[in-house]
Formats: sequence, structure tokens, C-alpha cells
Amino acid sequence: MRKYLVIFSLLLFASCSKKQDVATPKSSAKLISSFSLNAFNPVIAGTINQTALTISLSVPFGTDVTALVPAITVSAGASVSPISGKATNFTNPVQYTVTAADGSTQVYTVTVLTGKSSLKAITGFSFSGLNPVVNCTVNETSYTITGTVPYGTAITALVPTITVSAQATVSPASGVAGNFTNAVNYTVTAEDGSTQVYKVTISVLPLTGEPLAAQLIANATYPSTYGVIAQINSAEYTFWNAITYPKDTTVTAASASGVVPSFNYTSTWLDTQKVVNEGGPNDLIGFDNSFKFNGTGSYNDGSFYSSNYTDAGNFALTYLYTNIPYTTSYSRSETVVSLTGSKNTFTDKFTWTSTNILVNKSTGAIMSGTATVSIQITVSGQVSSYTGTITFSGNNQASLVLNSGTSYPLKWQ
Repeated sequence: MRKYLVIFSLLLFASCSKKQDVATPKSSAKLISSFSLNAFNPVIAGTINQTALTISLSVPFGTDVTALVPAITVSAGASVSPISGKATNFTNPVQYTVTAADGSTQVYTVTVLTGKSSLKAITGFSFSGLNPVVNCTVNETSYTITGTVPYGTAITALVPTITVSAQATVSPASGVAGNFTNAVNYTVTAEDGSTQVYKVTISVLPLTGEPLAAQLIANATYPSTYGVIAQINSAEYTFWNAITYPKDTTVTAASASGVVPSFNYTSTWLDTQKVVNEGGPNDLIGFDNSFKFNGTGSYNDGSFYSSNYTDAGNFALTYLYTNIPYTTSYSRSETVVSLTGSKNTFTDKFTWTSTNILVNKSTGAIMSGTATVSIQITVSGQVSSYTGTITFSGNNQASLVLNSGTSYPLKWQ
């Protein structure tokens, strides 16, 4: 009996030993079940396509993707390379290899996309074609841009240089000429399609001091603004028509429609004549003529100044066969409005005297001579006075020298 028990025990032990020798199969699971960037708030979770074996993530614009640290979860018993928690450069797609417990592998391609920019700022606005370059002020709170250009700058076709946020565009574009007579709107469009409008206002610096005096003297001299040269021309015109026009003649002039500068002018002339140096009935040498007038007028040069004025003049000329010498006195008092800058209103009083102005009989152009001029300018109660000399050189040109000795060239049509 004991013998049989021993044999049974041995058989039972052998049976148990065989069951322990059977190996458990290793897992072939090799999935990436989650892939996230936990450093962001909120956490950025990747979108996993288990069919295409791809993972995609989108990070905000401007994110440095060269050292992102992903948190990766894989199948139980599997491993992944590069490992979870390792900083990785995602500038280009990165392949992650998952190795199952049984040694089989599966490769996922991970792509990190950068979101589109919402930045839409004008970071610089300048006029690089001007000398010196004019850099405008950009206000990011009110979305306004302001700038001031030198006196005399034509602002109807200024070309701005504009810089904007990365990936953004602006309309009108940088380098496109714009008319800044009034404020101009510039629209910046971000990469994501959002927009921001900036209002650009450009002012022109007004003249001050002696340069202002020189400009006002030029305005009171030029024929285009019905200054003293126009009066000299009118004196000769009145002489030519003395036979058919009454002694008291009203002369009215106005610019052609749409022409700048514009002006209108009305004056009353008194014409007196005296024959001089007559050697005989058929030997006429010349006439002494004198003209007096008082008038009112206005002008607008379209860019810088408008004026309403009163003026008066005395012109004495000797009408000879060739050139006509003039003795002249002229005065103008005006109220001027600056069309640029702070748009100041001011007054000035201008006087002119000359004894040797020589006018060509055929053309009516001033050939030579000098005039003494003075001007008194009152701005906000402050009075400035300037004196100088205008020297005519023919060809519708002259030079004005004022107190400082500075010469200002004059030229007219």
C-alpha cells in the first residue's frame, strides 16, 4: 500500500512540473494612446490617427518648437522612442517608434503646427524719400499715426515706408503714394484674417520768422497772387486802353476755373496823361502817365496760405518807344490763414517803393531795377518787422535780400 502511495505522489509531482513549464505569450500591443504637451495652459492634446499612425498638435503662434517636451502613454508592456518627457525639436515632423513586449514595432509620425498670427500692428511709418527722413509717431492705444513734414512739402503724393507685424499685410501698401491733404486710413490684416485700422494724419510745418516774411513778400509781389507786378502790368494795359476806357476804370480779374492759385481782384484806376518832349506835330517822343488805385482782393495758393487783403498804389511811367521806366509805391494789408500745421491766422502790412523799374514795351516784363520792401507780421499779438531789397534780373526772376543778408530767389510765370 505504501508503495502505491509513493508512486501516486511521484506522478502528481511530475504533472505539476509540466504545467509550470508552459510559457505565457508576450503582448504585441504597441499603440500610442495619448500624446500631449503638458507645459501649456490649457494642456495641448495631440490628435491621434491609429489608422494612418499620425499624431498632430497645434501650438500658439510664436511658440518655440525646438525643445517641446511631450507626455506619451503607450500600451501596457510597450516602450517608445524617443521616450516620454524628452525635449524634442518639432521644426519638422518627428517619428516615434513604439516597441511591443513581443518585440514588434510601430512608427507614428508626429507633426506640430504653429497657429496663425493675430498680430496686426504698424510698427513703423516714415517718409524715407524726404531729406531729412520723417519718422511718424505710432500710437497703439488710439491706433493713430501722426507726422510733420517740412514747409513746402507737397503732401498730395507722399510715399510712405511702412513696416507691420510678421505675416501681416497693409493696405494701401508700403511704397504706394498717398494724398495726405486729409487723414488717410491704413488697414492691417493679420495672418489669421483679423484686421486693424490706423488713421494717419500728416501736417506741414508753417513758416516762421524771416522765411515767413520772405514768402509773404513774394506773395505780395508775384502776379499770380495779384501782387505789385500784376499792378504794373495793369497800369500799362490801362494806358493802352486810355482812349476807349473812361478815366475811372474798374478792372476785375479772376483765375480760370480749377486753376491754383485762385484769386479775384477789383480796383479803380485814375489815369492822367501828359505829353512830354514833343518836338513837333509828328515828333512824339513819349508820355508821362500816372495811375492811382485802391482795391480789395483775395487769393488762395491751394497748399499753404489764403489771404484777404486791401491794397493801394501809385504808378508813374514814361511811355517811350522801347522800354518803360516806372516809379512805384505800393502797400498791402492782409489777413492770412495758414492752410497747414496749426492753421494759424495772422496779419501783415507790406510796402514797396522803387524809382528805376524798367519794363519791356513789347512783352511787359520787368527787365531790371530794384525795390525797397518792408513787412510787419503780427502773430498772436507778437509783432515782427523785416526790411529788404528786391533786385530784378529779367526773365521773370529776382532776388530778395532781407535783414539777415540771406538771399531768397523769386521766380514767376
